[in-house]
Formats: sequence, structure tokens, C-alpha cells
Amino acid sequence: MVAIEEEKGIHDQRRGNNVQAYLRFQGVARIDKPSKYVVTNVDQLGGLTSKPDSISREEAIARFGRADDPSFYDRWADRSCAIAVIDMVLQSQFDFEGTLASLVELAYANGAYLENVGWKHNGMVELLRAYHLHAEIFREDSLYRCFEYLLADIFVIASIKSRVTAGGSHMILLKGFRKTKEETIIYVNDPYNYDGQGGERIYSLEELINIFNGRGVLVYPRGVGE
Repeated sequence: MVAIEEEKGIHDQRRGNNVQAYLRFQGVARIDKPSKYVVTNVDQLGGLTSKPDSISREEAIARFGRADDPSFYDRWADRSCAIAVIDMVLQSQFDFEGTLASLVELAYANGAYLENVGWKHNGMVELLRAYHLHAEIFREDSLYRCFEYLLADIFVIASIKSRVTAGGSHMILLKGFRKTKEETIIYVNDPYNYDGQGGERIYSLEELINIFNGRGVLVYPRGVGE
């Protein structure tokens, strides 16, 4: 579950040069409101999102979308975090009826996956653009800059340190945050739930700062940034 970035084609369109919007903000900023931005519950996605004992293997394979080919599920179920997050975004923006398996197949056919490394950030962007969503890579950004993106109603697909593979990375969806004088918490969809730490969850600011890799993909909901 590793996602990498390529230098070619990186868009470096920053949204301001400071964190003043975040510093001034008090309250709840969630891009899953209004309802058109509701992100599909992570537990409704492919079998990779559920604890092994919560559903049968057959149901997990069916959810993933290749009931006719269990070997496809075995190969990709634990390598599809980046594509599962894209699935969440697509289901929030369209009446998307495709399967996680179909997205994996399309992205792989277009060269988005690098064997023994993972999903390329450029490949993720191209997959999102295939569905007519504006997307771009960000890198070397602070988590505070991500809050500015969220305040602008932009989905943030964030790269974090893997809980499974030493030195690896993992992709999650930042949906919003709540900031008070006392604390900031971040709302997240995490497609990896085999360890019971994924699904729809929250992070404290300190927790997410410690695992955030400073890069990922921005996705503009329809009507935003056009």
C-alpha cells in the first residue's frame, strides 16, 4: 500500500503562502456538507476495508468486484488503498456504480502502478481526471496547509506512514477538521481496517502531524476551482 510521486507533471499551485485562514478559523470545517459532498462510508467499500472476521471471504471478494476471480482479490486487496480513496471521492461526486476492482484494472492498465513500489501520484491524478475531476499533486506541504485546502472545499488525499510496512506509505482521505481554542481534530476515511484502526475515524493534530508525509493529491469537487 505504497504511493509514490513522479516529478513529471507535478502541479505546484499553492493556495496562499501562510496558514492565516486556519489560524483565524474557529469551528467545524467538513467538506462532506452539504450532502453532495458526502463521502461513502468506508465500510461499504471493498473487502480490504473490513476486519478479516467481520465478513466472509466470499463477501469480501464480491464487494471488491471480482467474484469470478478470487486471485485478483488476493493480489490487490491489500495494495489498493490509493484506489479505494479515489473510489470514495467518485462515489461522493457521482452515482458511481463501478467497483473497486474496475478502478484498479483501469489504473493499472494506464501504468499507474509500479511493481514492488506502489501507486504513482501522477497515476492517481490521471484516474481522477478520467472522471472529469480536477486533481493535482501537492508536495512538501504542512498539515496546516491541508486545512486551508479543506476550508476551500478541496478533498485532500494524504500520504501517511504505513502501519504495516516499515518505511512504506499509505493513503487516507482528509474530510474536514474541527478547531477550538483547546484542540484541533481531523476527520479521516482510512481504507485499511484489518487492524481495526481504519474506517471513519478522527486524529488529533499531534497524531496526524507525526505520520503525515507532506504530500498527496488534491481533488476539487465539481464546481470548485473550475
